[in-house]
Amino acid sequence: MDWLDRMNNAMEYVESNLSEAIDYDQAAIIACCSTYHFQRMFSFITMFRWRNIFGAGGLHLPHLNCKIAV
Repeated sequence: MDWLDRMNNAMEYVESNLSEAIDYDQAAIIACCSTYHFQRMFSFITMFRWRNIFGAGGLHLPHLNCKIAV
């Protein structure tokens, strides 16, 4: 789980710096991988999370009793 922990730390770095220019070299250092590898894995992880959150039919908001089509 070392790799997953490092990627999560890098994701936290990216999320905490959304209001600024994100230094992908620094994120790659945190993840202990090359910038190229980090950018590929970041794209894969965020796409995977996006699909899990929004699913095929859109985001379901039960507390609002509605569904948002994506």
